[in-house]
Amino acid sequence: VGRNTRARDVPADVGAMVLPAANFLNQNANLASLAALVRELDRPCLVLGLGAQSEREDRAPKLTDGVVEFLAEISRRTAAIGVRGPFSAEVCALNGAPNTVVLGCPSLLINPDRTLGATLEARMGALRGLRSVSVSGACIKPNTRSVERELVRLAAMHPGASYVVQRPHELIKAGYDEPLEGAEAEYFHSCAEFLGFDGGPEALARFLRAHLCVPDSIDGWIHHLRGFDASVNTRIHGTMMAVAAGTPCVCIAHDTRTRELTKVMPVP
Repeated sequence: VGRNTRARDVPADVGAMVLPAANFLNQNANLASLAALVRELDRPCLVLGLGAQSEREDRAPKLTDGVVEFLAEISRRTAAIGVRGPFSAEVCALNGAPNTVVLGCPSLLINPDRTLGATLEARMGALRGLRSVSVSGACIKPNTRSVERELVRLAAMHPGASYVVQRPHELIKAGYDEPLEGAEAEYFHSCAEFLGFDGGPEALARFLRAHLCVPDSIDGWIHHLRGFDASVNTRIHGTMMAVAAGTPCVCIAHDTRTRELTKVMPVP
């Protein structure tokens, strides 16, 4: 079902509702329409990957009424809500949904190889310097500025490096030589300054043209990462794709979401 689905659109013989969740527990989300669908369907719910988004563990996000309503509706229709980590479980409990179980993120299960952890450990132990590297970054927020600059420098040091951008879209458009105007051009200029490009937007655009990778499928992303010695990232799912590829990787954690996921799964 999509975000605009209503109960009347769903076949009557549906027995359960499966909700692959994300970082829904944040101060900007509004899940009132999804809460209404859960309530109107009134079927058992299986929720996986529900997570809280905050910068610090001692500051639980203030959830909107729509998110609190969503938690109430799923909580009464499941034995346990699958959450990403203990912080997410705490936020659920604070908002009236204490029946949780910590499962990390289902992305850990993309690669079904039961010896994947041992393979990664062996490959990481055998590393003796980097010939090729992938970076999944461009996390543009104040507390990541110094590390994002280092990740750009790391990519620039390796001619065949891959700089994977999931967002912001302004970087993706510039890397494909698509025009940026108005607010987009201003934001791209601020990104160039944030990432340490003294040559300004044109220097950032040249870097992107040389190194940009924008995955268009999960399988393609994983296949791409198999060609590198290592992957260094501020993006948790850039790291999870490297895990799935069996490529040595590290996530530089910078908020509750990345910290709890790397600890729970566990990912370097």
